Amino acid sequence: MQGTRGKIVARAEETITNLKKAGIERAGALTFPNTDKGPAKFAKIPPMKDKRSVDTAIDELTKVWNLPRASVLISVTGGAKAFSLDKRLTASFQRGLKAAVRTTKACVVTGGTKSGCMELVGKTLEDEEHLVLLGVSPFDKVHGSKELDESKYLNIHNYPLPQKAYPGSKEAPPPALDPNHTHHILVSKIGRAHV
Repeated sequence: MQGTRGKIVARAEETITNLKKAGIERAGALTFPNTDKGPAKFAKIPPMKDKRSVDTAIDELTKVWNLPRASVLISVTGGAKAFSLDKRLTASFQRGLKAAVRTTKACVVTGGTKSGCMELVGKTLEDEEHLVLLGVSPFDKVHGSKELDESKYLNIHNYPLPQKAYPGSKEAPPPALDPNHTHHILVSKIGRAHV
């Protein structure tokens, strides 16, 4: 007879096996510096070529993350560049998004980074309870991807602080993940040739 620890280890091993079978390359949780938010869940997946693969991955993540099936999906897309809305437009956007989420219990999807409209959505919904705010980002293009690639399945990882651009550098640092998103799906190898 297995003890409690043995049962937990066996369940974790089964979960990891099921995640790998579903094509999920990494999965765990992230704590963000300078925030008191609970850990956000993350998964790294490869590009998927057919609906069946996508459905399998979504079903497995839904089970592992204990997510309710959303009847409504709100997708907010836009630029990652800094932008400025006047206070009246910002307040109107925030009221409308909050009302839509509260009324429909929707899952909200953005690009998941702490920039542009995605950051605005995160700030707008940061205090909402029982909300799924899902960021879908290209794995290789976000800050901290190297550290996440070395992570172990199902562990909680400290998300590294983003670096400022070096003086004289023409390249902007990669965008950081937004700490107000509850879940992040990071898609690997976007834009690369597949062998």
